[in-house]
Amino acid sequence: MQALLEVLPSCDTSSRQMSKVTCALAAAVRNDHVSVVGAFVSRRLHLSLPMTSPSLLSLAARHGSVHVAAVLVAAKVSVNVNQCPSTETPLLMAAAQGHLSCVLLLLAAKACVHAAKGCLHRASMEGHAKVVECLARASANVNMPDRVGHTPVYYAAAGLHEPTLQVLLDARADVNKPTYAGALLSAALCSPRRPSVFRLLLGARADVNMQTPDGDMALNLAVMQRCSDAVVKLMLRAKADVNATSRIGFTALHYAARFDRRSTAHLLVRAKANMRAEAGAGSTAAAVARQNNHFELAEYLDAQEVGTRVCKV
Repeated sequence: MQALLEVLPSCDTSSRQMSKVTCALAAAVRNDHVSVVGAFVSRRLHLSLPMTSPSLLSLAARHGSVHVAAVLVAAKVSVNVNQCPSTETPLLMAAAQGHLSCVLLLLAAKACVHAAKGCLHRASMEGHAKVVECLARASANVNMPDRVGHTPVYYAAAGLHEPTLQVLLDARADVNKPTYAGALLSAALCSPRRPSVFRLLLGARADVNMQTPDGDMALNLAVMQRCSDAVVKLMLRAKADVNATSRIGFTALHYAARFDRRSTAHLLVRAKANMRAEAGAGSTAAAVARQNNHFELAEYLDAQEVGTRVCKV
């Protein structure tokens, strides 16, 4: 190490030698070897390397090298400057990897949660609940959509990160803020066996009848994606529209018929699903079941339709 420090300042240092020194310094940063990095910083030799100081801090943040990061911050390395447009800020690096100690250090050094665009989204996506809580306390906007239109609560719900979702809800994240698909709808697509995610969202008064841009409804998607009956029950209790149609004219009962979801069909019938609602080619749910060779379910739906007519008479 001492030999490297002596060679580096010489004006005839070859590019190959410089490359080796840079690689050695990067390895020291990744492994949190604070004595090595401190030696470079104390003599300000890191400034003469191809890898810039902000890049070193980003590297330290990515790998959770909090002691090296502390040395660089003490050396007045900027915590908010990107080396180039494609480079992520140190705070974003630390948040995405869930390195809480680095996040706390960078925030104490006045890292801007707004300059690090997407840091809250990335932490929510990965389920780093403690980091999300830290960023929310630092005034990160819990309702800000990212460049594709998703909010942090969307990513937490889609990733089934319940602790993270709870942190965001406690921070008053708006579960009904329009996004590309909507947090509840995303959870319906991704959590066939996780009714607890729905329970959290519905407890926060998520709109169970929110539509996707394609016009689909949460209940229809839940049945189509084979979510558990526990999820369907939660939606029905939250007043989901049992007769809402999808973009192809199917109700939730049509989807239950298509996929032979008998117990789900029973739930929908008890919730007063329209037995005679017709989808493509005038098909009722019973007809859809029969077309897909689900004859037992078709007979049940036929019987329910007959019973409905008798009751009306």
